[in-house]
Amino acid sequence: MRNVSPSKALLRRSQLLLQFAFVFITGGIFLGVVGLALYAIPVTGAGQEINPIVNLGRLMMLLGGAVLFLLGAAMVIRAVTWKTDNDLAMMTARAIIDQIDDRYTFIRNINSRPVGYVDALLVGPGGVLVFRITDMVGKFLNERSKWLKRANNQWRINLTNPTQDALDDVKSVRDYLVRHKLEDVPVYGIVVLTQPEDKAMFKTKDPVLPVVHLHDLYPRLSEGFLAKERVSNPKTVETVVKLFYKT
Repeated sequence: MRNVSPSKALLRRSQLLLQFAFVFITGGIFLGVVGLALYAIPVTGAGQEINPIVNLGRLMMLLGGAVLFLLGAAMVIRAVTWKTDNDLAMMTARAIIDQIDDRYTFIRNINSRPVGYVDALLVGPGGVLVFRITDMVGKFLNERSKWLKRANNQWRINLTNPTQDALDDVKSVRDYLVRHKLEDVPVYGIVVLTQPEDKAMFKTKDPVLPVVHLHDLYPRLSEGFLAKERVSNPKTVETVVKLFYKT
């Protein structure tokens, strides 16, 4: 199995965001300086009232400069903290890389405007498998697409819902394939828990998507996703890989 991540593309986006941030911050500082200068420099003669339009204009410059500066600062923070890989996805890849042949490609940490954020995809003759990978701990019940957590001897709605997240990702991936005339490529989803069974215990009741612990992932894949070749043309598989690897 090939194990890849579009980290270079993510790095380019981070650098581009930093460039936009520089423009916003510079523009904000410029407007702020001009606004302050208009307050410091007399714009009327002694005893004359300030034109309301001038007063409003310099106030808007100060406020506009502050807004641009804050937006630029937010862009810097986002660019610096933009993760170019997913540790949980890497852990998942290591668990199955030796069992799956090179006809399959595991693509980690997809993050793009057309698709959104996806933990990982497994692309190959079996189709496309969308991974939602979580390290949450506790006792859980997955009923259909709902997730409940045991707390204080009661089942309560869990704060996160990996099944619904996976379903949303499946829809995004499928829609993206359709837009590129690859609607015949089947798309599936799976939820993977990386914590051991003594820390992440779960029961399922008519689950919409399969849920599995990391150590049971390959046996589950071999019984399902890997058991049948649904995409017979290797060129189609490679097209899908390139589509998401360069996204």
